[in-house]
Amino acid sequence: NGQATVRLDPIFAATVNTATKYHVFLTPRSAETKGLAVVEQNAEGFIVQEAHGGRGSYEFDYRIMAKVRGQENTRLEVFVLPTVPTLPKIPSSGLG
Repeated sequence: NGQATVRLDPIFAATVNTATKYHVFLTPRSAETKGLAVVEQNAEGFIVQEAHGGRGSYEFDYRIMAKVRGQENTRLEVFVLPTVPTLPKIPSSGLG
């Protein structure tokens, strides 16, 4: 009827911090949908609704990006690209 509630798997929810903002990426499995949006989310899951007042019942895939529980402030080390060495000059062969 245009809306779905998705409950997070308890094992997944135990490994990430869902008390902080997490991102949900949706992929509709039908070309007939008017678009999908996450209209609510909390630590237990999220609600997906069809856009523009749509009331379809379409399948969709989703991917969640969330911070790992206990590592919320850990960042990757800064990586500095090594300098590229200067190429040696190629002597001309005198042919031409």
